[in-house]
Amino acid sequence: MKYLTFFTNDTYKDRQLATAPPAVTKSTYMAQLLRDIGQSVEIISPSWSKCHAWHHWKASDSTMDNQVKVHQLATFSTPFRWLTPLQWLYSLGQLFFYLIRHTHAGEPVLVYHSYYLSFPVLLAKRIKKFKLILEVEEIYQDIIHLPKIIAALETRILNTADGYVLSADDMRQALPCSAKPWMIINGIYTVEAPRNAPPFSDGKIHCVYAGTLDPAKGGAYAAVEVAAFLPENYHLHILGFGSEQEKSTLLKQIQQVQLQSPCGLSYEGAMQGENYICFLQRCQIGLSTQIPEGQYIKTSFPSKILVYLSNALQVVSARIPSVVHSGVGDLITYYDAQTPEQIAAAIRAIDVTSACNPTGRLQELHKQSCTRLQKILEALS
Repeated sequence: MKYLTFFTNDTYKDRQLATAPPAVTKSTYMAQLLRDIGQSVEIISPSWSKCHAWHHWKASDSTMDNQVKVHQLATFSTPFRWLTPLQWLYSLGQLFFYLIRHTHAGEPVLVYHSYYLSFPVLLAKRIKKFKLILEVEEIYQDIIHLPKIIAALETRILNTADGYVLSADDMRQALPCSAKPWMIINGIYTVEAPRNAPPFSDGKIHCVYAGTLDPAKGGAYAAVEVAAFLPENYHLHILGFGSEQEKSTLLKQIQQVQLQSPCGLSYEGAMQGENYICFLQRCQIGLSTQIPEGQYIKTSFPSKILVYLSNALQVVSARIPSVVHSGVGDLITYYDAQTPEQIAAAIRAIDVTSACNPTGRLQELHKQSCTRLQKILEALS
């Protein structure tokens, strides 16, 4: 089965592909879920390079340990940022022609929703008549202001899909799910094996925020402010990905808070893969601190919550309906007001000597997801 998503792994490390770590994590899980129901899987990645030098890479193939194949489309890098739109056109044009050559009528194709993919996927679907299963983590026009034509294309692909894999139950109200097969997968329902990563030796309680530095979502900045209200036996780590401007803004905020906080506070950069998992497992508490009043909250689920749970961390989150009503809602410690004082109080309320063991819950949710995904494929066959 073909799975379209912006993807990368160690094979393509030298290309510095433009991907979001949470999306890569979720895509890896979805590919495994398809393998678990007996599907052969080929990931088709149109990711372009962020390397700031002239280079060209041909399309290439690799195979992951679980026998998932990865087909990375050709890409080139450039030192000139004004050529970035040409990179987009090059990658998305290849994707369109790949779909034209390699799909057939009635074939199910899973697509990780991105407004970048809307036009080539819609056009290829119209020509080849494949069945589109859209994996929707968030509706982008709820998060950022999109140009009218891009917003229209996003709306079109959301309404044109033949089936849905949604990250939050509330998304069903925004999509025509009642007449089409759908399922909910909040995040990764896996249990990470302990990595025997050495624990921090300072005797402190270590909290971590891992995710986007996007100020529109506000999670990283809210987490930083919390440090001023935690005592000295806590240390708060920020693992985040974002633009250079977003990193610079965050570092300035960290420097200001450090001057008034007895709590340790540090920015650890962006991590992926084994390094990311090992770091999480050295911590005790994971923070999901997005602004709960944002429009996007109604149609998204913070995937980091499942990543924290899969690594046996206690989780602190805003009382967001999509989280409260999820399959892991009762495992979360909530705060009700988006203030650093309230978030800090929720953190201090956690007894870190009481181990978090969500293994049974995650295994059951994984089994349910296998069954529901199989039913979607059967309904579209």
